[in-house]
Amino acid sequence: MSKRPYGISKEDILIALEKIQNQRSYLENNVVLTGTGQFRSFADFSMSANLSKRYYAEVTNRSNTIHSLAMDCKHKPIFLTITLNGCWRDALRGDFGRFTAKDMQNIPTEVKYKINNQISLNIRDLVGVLNKLWDIFSNRAPFQGLRKRGEKINYIRAFEPHKKDGVPHIHALLYIPSASIFQALESFKNVFHAPQNLKNNQLSIEQKFNGEINGFQFTLTNPTGYVMKYIQKTFVNVAEGQDMDELTAWYIKHKVRRFLTSRSTIPLWVYRKIFFMEKDLFTLSQLRKEEESVCEWDIETGYIRLSFPQIEKEIIYHKGSYTYTVAGRILAHKALNETSCKIEPKPIMRQDKNKPLPDFVPVLLDDKPIGYTNGHGFTKELRKMPYQMTDLELIEHWQDLDFEDEKINPAYIANFHNELAKRNYADFEKVGLDYYAI
Repeated sequence: MSKRPYGISKEDILIALEKIQNQRSYLENNVVLTGTGQFRSFADFSMSANLSKRYYAEVTNRSNTIHSLAMDCKHKPIFLTITLNGCWRDALRGDFGRFTAKDMQNIPTEVKYKINNQISLNIRDLVGVLNKLWDIFSNRAPFQGLRKRGEKINYIRAFEPHKKDGVPHIHALLYIPSASIFQALESFKNVFHAPQNLKNNQLSIEQKFNGEINGFQFTLTNPTGYVMKYIQKTFVNVAEGQDMDELTAWYIKHKVRRFLTSRSTIPLWVYRKIFFMEKDLFTLSQLRKEEESVCEWDIETGYIRLSFPQIEKEIIYHKGSYTYTVAGRILAHKALNETSCKIEPKPIMRQDKNKPLPDFVPVLLDDKPIGYTNGHGFTKELRKMPYQMTDLELIEHWQDLDFEDEKINPAYIANFHNELAKRNYADFEKVGLDYYAI
């Protein structure tokens, strides 16, 4: 099978395209009937990174909000580029000969299990290593001290694959006070010790004089633009009908989140619920800091109340009913009373219209189904419950879970999380079934 850029094959692109088409069909063919008698498809509400026309606009809004809030706090933006040591590329081939004791420090339990048992790693494993190292870095002494003083640590980060083989690295923007920069730099060197991060061969003379390194730069003129450049190129342009490419297929195949940020003052699920009433996330975040403001929400009951007496505005949302009040006057009040229903599915359009959709048939072992295949090497395994899986099956299935798939019940993901906690995996503690709800 010939490989294309990012380690993606032609078959990978077809599978990713099929997955997106199936998701699009599901969203378009499931609708809600509103209290006003309108039919709205799930696609109208979806915030899928691959299908929503609003998602990239939201990403830009969130990035600008984080930048503006950090600037208000007089924090300094630092542009980070984080790569892994070369031994991790070897591990994709099952070669662990170059690993040192330092490489084995602070890595996820499931990855350490695979290495100790000589099991080849995959791209998801390397993403997990980068996420774990980021958590270690962001909880080191300089950041803990800032949090104790009430300082908010803001960041924006994005994964990008190496064009040759798809090995992931991180581009990030971190905002901290200027006085903490060099302490953070020392922590960066200790945690992200891959040689490429620590060199300064790509920097200007002025940056070298300042003590900056390739992976840690704090004198760029437009750092937000640098990060947004990497984020923007990972999106398929839904509005223009852009075709699936190798880069997009990489994110879909390996289930990698394109864009991650520090927690906003207003939770994302709250912002999405009230978006049609109040679109300015920055203003909402600023208003919440005011003493007179009353901001409360509960994800389990779907209750939201944002009251800002200083500008005489109040938003109340509860289970589809909302009230929008300004200066004592109710400008909008509606009970949506949404009811879910289905419509006849539309045909899925493919780039190759002559090629039929795969027809999955059972694969039998001793007359018992163990999976499904389409006859072209693409196989789906039967889903087991977490408690029925071996340790290795549980670890690999956890890594394969698509946290952005809107058809997966968040409680299903939480059950896997809790099974890992039950088996005493170090990085897992028991959580509620709504923990992964957006």
